[in-house]
Amino acid sequence: AHEGRFPVRSVEMTAVAIAEFCEIYEEAKTFLEGTMERLGFSYRTYHRIFKLARTLADLEGEERIRVTDITQAIHLRFLE
Repeated sequence: AHEGRFPVRSVEMTAVAIAEFCEIYEEAKTFLEGTMERLGFSYRTYHRIFKLARTLADLEGEERIRVTDITQAIHLRFLE
């Protein structure tokens, strides 16, 4: 969905690249930050979830990360 837009695959993105290239709806960002605080996620976990959510949004053809992408990413992350 974002061909030519990202400098690398989302899995390879640094925290800086995530902030620069990944668009997210405000409610999704608020949800992720609240979940991070409630569950005590590290910043490393936060970025892993964010990158996975970006991939899920891409698979759905979405320009921005949605709350549903965040919730799916959290569920998938903790199934590992």
